[in-house]
Amino acid sequence: MNKHSWLILAALLAPLAPAACSVTSVDPTGSGGSTSSAAATTTSVASTTSTSATTSGVGGGDCVGIFPAGACATCGEASCCTEGAACDVTEGCIGCVYSSDPSCTEKNKPVVDALLACMHTSCDVECFPPPPVPVDVTCAVPVSSPSQGACVTVGGVIECNPVTNAGCDASKGEACDFKGQGYHCYLGPNEATLCGACGAVSAAGHCKGGSTCLPASEGKCGKFCCADGDCGAGKCEKKDNFPGSVGYCVGGNPP
Repeated sequence: MNKHSWLILAALLAPLAPAACSVTSVDPTGSGGSTSSAAATTTSVASTTSTSATTSGVGGGDCVGIFPAGACATCGEASCCTEGAACDVTEGCIGCVYSSDPSCTEKNKPVVDALLACMHTSCDVECFPPPPVPVDVTCAVPVSSPSQGACVTVGGVIECNPVTNAGCDASKGEACDFKGQGYHCYLGPNEATLCGACGAVSAAGHCKGGSTCLPASEGKCGKFCCADGDCGAGKCEKKDNFPGSVGYCVGGNPP
């Protein structure tokens, strides 16, 4: 799949907006997963694994889980909680910020811009690292993941299983991908195929369910995985800041 662009989730945690809205998006996975809007300028966001024990940010408002884990979440919850909470309850805002859905509109643009402005002003270093280098994604993988997504427990901010796409309506083109510190079903179209171009460099845009755009802003669709068996001749590259012990398949491609 693919959904968040470079801003709130990066360093591999994981991430498209219409021409009517020009914004800088957030990448929930950094080098790990999400497409970016063709109309948006993408900037990456760093994050490392961490679990917040609080229910609201010290900056005011319920914003836990909105920002990528690690330093970005710590800074965002302290400095931009009000803006994050407002975005979470505004229709289309999260999809617009994470460049996952064609959901940027004139109605939600002020809320989107307010959050991004706060992140850049207060948490630029923590949330906007340089984009990662291209990833050697594996193209030859089993049609059905042998692990059946067993490393993922759906609940709370993990709304669906990114490995199997369970919890999302495939008949409507929904795809499970990163959202802050969890996973979310994003509306279609999500038509970029495994190892195909995704993000701003592809007309197909978002990756199909079960995969994510690596790197998030403009790269290739890489398969989500729980174990090496999900990756054919490749291996499952695990990242501490991927929610739910999820990884993505790398290597194993023919010369």
